[in-house]
Amino acid sequence: KTTYINLNWSTIYGAGSYNVKRCDLTTTSCIPGTTVSTPTINQYSEPNDGLSHFYAVEAVNQCGATP
Repeated sequence: KTTYINLNWSTIYGAGSYNVKRCDLTTTSCIPGTTVSTPTINQYSEPNDGLSHFYAVEAVNQCGATP
């Protein structure tokens, strides 16, 4: 049975989408991270691969991304 990582965050007023970024915690340098999704809602889900990850979300509007 596959388990999932389920993320949700507060909706940011004015955001048209979000950048979900992921870093593998076994690496020594993971900032800024890899963008894995750009959802237009405040939720993201992916299958759990059994590794430890750090996730960050940026709100995106017409002016660009804001961490």
